Amino acid sequence: MSKKINLRVLVSAILISLIFLPPVLVGAFELAWKDRIYPGVFVADVNLEGLTEAQAKEKIKALGEKQNTIKLSFEDQSWQLNLDDIGTEYQSDITAQKVISFGRKSSLVGEIYQKINALREGKVYDLDFSWNQENLDQFISTISGQINQKEIPTSLTFSQGKLAINQGRLGRTVAKQGLINLIQQTLSAADFDKEIKVPVVQTGSLPTDGEIEKTINRAINLTEKSIILADSSINFVIQPEQIISFLDFENGWQRLEIEKYVDGIKESVDSPAQNAHFQFENDRVTVFSPAKTGTTLDREKTINLIAAGLISLEVGRKDNEVIELPIIKTEPEINTQDSNELGISGLVGKGESWFHHSIPSRVANVKLASSKFNGVLIKPGETFSFNKTLGEVSRQTGYQSAWIIKDGRTVLGDGGGVCQVSTTLFRAALNSGLSIVERHAHSYRVSYYEENYQLGVDATVFSPSVDLKIENDYNCWLLVQTKIDPENYYLSFEIYGCPDGRKIEIGDSKVWAVTAPPPDKYVDDPTLPAGTIKQVDFRSGGAKASFDWKVTKDGKTLHQKSFYSNYRSWQAVFLRGTGN
Repeated sequence: MSKKINLRVLVSAILISLIFLPPVLVGAFELAWKDRIYPGVFVADVNLEGLTEAQAKEKIKALGEKQNTIKLSFEDQSWQLNLDDIGTEYQSDITAQKVISFGRKSSLVGEIYQKINALREGKVYDLDFSWNQENLDQFISTISGQINQKEIPTSLTFSQGKLAINQGRLGRTVAKQGLINLIQQTLSAADFDKEIKVPVVQTGSLPTDGEIEKTINRAINLTEKSIILADSSINFVIQPEQIISFLDFENGWQRLEIEKYVDGIKESVDSPAQNAHFQFENDRVTVFSPAKTGTTLDREKTINLIAAGLISLEVGRKDNEVIELPIIKTEPEINTQDSNELGISGLVGKGESWFHHSIPSRVANVKLASSKFNGVLIKPGETFSFNKTLGEVSRQTGYQSAWIIKDGRTVLGDGGGVCQVSTTLFRAALNSGLSIVERHAHSYRVSYYEENYQLGVDATVFSPSVDLKIENDYNCWLLVQTKIDPENYYLSFEIYGCPDGRKIEIGDSKVWAVTAPPPDKYVDDPTLPAGTIKQVDFRSGGAKASFDWKVTKDGKTLHQKSFYSNYRSWQAVFLRGTGN
């Protein structure tokens, strides 16, 4: 060892002297160390002095391969991180290039000083490597799930006349970036013998014994007190149990808990105003669903009133505080008593459609969707949206799976049959002479819409981008009535209002560019028994169609429009079983 030290001292002295010696001597020194790593250069804890780049690369490679796992622990839990699982790859060639380049990239004087410092203090390089960050994140997420825990606040409860303290606990969460840094350091130094202690951050806080004792004394004063939230139609009582749960151990009250309580009663209070729904019978409009006043709880005001009431209750001598609920009331646009003031006097138009051979789920969807429009009122000047009135179409709102077109295939999907309803309303709007603001034709011919009707008089919808919109340009309200006969597969829309002498002309459909459906397509399906044929899509010819529509009144044209449709041809698709 002493010889090694003496040799380094000698080399160091030579290097220092080189600064003052002629260039020829400097060149002689560099020639002696040509293509070899200078003294004092390490990778991790391995001395690479005197090695060539190729030799250094092999030694570095062996260093990275000496172990394939990293040990991690937290308290009594332990894990092993397999380096292959996170895609770790040591880049020995890059590290070797860095090491061989040491002392050869700066000025002559600078290079000499670098070499002197390496001899005195050592020049240590980290191992270069790469990993799969996504896989590492997944590993950290897995152990975090075993370490992390939510904070449980200390709470005070009052039940059956007894106060109880529920001791809480601090939360903790793995310091992800800190752990990544430690893993990175371990890999860089190839220090696999050292176990990594997973860094964890504590969250939350716990009250002191003094704070707990003070809060218990406050609670004792509140065990027989309450707050009454009153309104003419609804009352809530905040009992002592709830009041005590609002107490804050640091003094005052927990506003967040008060907010949660108010949000709960707000759900009971809030109710939108509902217009009266009418049915036209015997030249009169009669109510079949009464109007309802809307109510909305002022959330912020209620929270502040309860907070003030709690303070008053604690410092005062009263056993209860009465707070008037700040409820905002909104009246419906159409009240029950307005039934004869809407200007409705008769039928202005009717639309019909048929849907024979529909599967039961499609019939159920037509029935459900059409019910959304029965009794709907459209005020003068209003643009009526089909999608807005229909609402969400999903299994959660009662719709069943029926045939729909999706991604170029006929498949079962929630709400198949809704377009039967939009088509029928479109026909009613045409026959009523109403302004058609938005209408979209189907992309292919549907047999249901050609039953007892000419081609092209249909309307498709698909929320939110494809809608059917009509404008009420009558000088009165319009009432929509739907009638469905599931046994005869019949649907109608009747629109009642104030007939004003409009004349509606609907021309015959013009049809051109008729194309036959493509040849049937057969697809082998190993999930079906051999010899089985199952049809999953149905043929339909293509065509272009249009019809003219004109509405006049007193010799003046109110609306005039041509409606166009472009139907694509559709091929039948059969699954052909090839299985056992």
